[in-house]
Amino acid sequence: MGWLHAHAEGAGLVSVSTTQNTAIWAADGEGDLLAIDRASARFQRLRRNIGIAAKLHLLGLLGRRYQVVMVTLTYRPGAVWEACHVAQYLDRVRKWHKKRSAANPRYVWVAEVQDGSRTDDGIGRGVIHYHCIFFLPKGLTMPKADKQGWWPHGMTNTLRARSPVGYVMSYAKKLTSCRGIPKDARLYGVGGLAKDHRDIRAWINFPSFIQSRASVTDKYRRQPGGGWVEVATGEWLPSEFGLVFTGKGRTYVMRLRRHPRPVSDVVGPYSWAPGACLQH
Repeated sequence: MGWLHAHAEGAGLVSVSTTQNTAIWAADGEGDLLAIDRASARFQRLRRNIGIAAKLHLLGLLGRRYQVVMVTLTYRPGAVWEACHVAQYLDRVRKWHKKRSAANPRYVWVAEVQDGSRTDDGIGRGVIHYHCIFFLPKGLTMPKADKQGWWPHGMTNTLRARSPVGYVMSYAKKLTSCRGIPKDARLYGVGGLAKDHRDIRAWINFPSFIQSRASVTDKYRRQPGGGWVEVATGEWLPSEFGLVFTGKGRTYVMRLRRHPRPVSDVVGPYSWAPGACLQH
């Protein structure tokens, strides 16, 4: 088996018997009642997904000449946020990039809520804006989005990014509360990953009992009503936890079963193919 070491963060599970806000991957023992802090779990997924996506983009560019550009999209005072705005902007970038390189752009983006606490007049308090990191071919210059009309809602800022993973994670870490985030807002996005890298990212989001039996080429899907199905065989595996109740930002679950782990000590996605190696 080949390995790519990739740490998977916890699932936002915390024991209801402690006041510590400690995330754990699974509880010890049977019948434990656990509380999932939904906001905490959401932000953990965000950080996990954009962090691994940025690293996979860099992995896919090994041996190539490229540059990294960060574009910040902000709203002018009085502009009304809509969920489609960032998607429209990315679609314009996608068309521009594909026309010049015949490929979709590689990018990750993360939202941030500007609280205005460090400005004299407080303008921007509670206003969402976006930080987009683009991995561009060397020699391709990113146009100014506001001048191109790609972002008609306010101002943009375009800078070279020397540490793309550090940049995107620094903004991701600022998201610790849902305060000021519009109800329908997406908080992050990823584009341009190669298929094998999309498989790696999907594997990292599997629960541990699926990770311990699935290589990156195995296809498991969530099943409506609960559990996971292996697409090729139709085998269904019920979830290890069952819903008890929800309320006040938390979802309470209880361990119902513990599936065997065919592969022990899994630390990253792997392949069953002889001689295959995903580590770089």
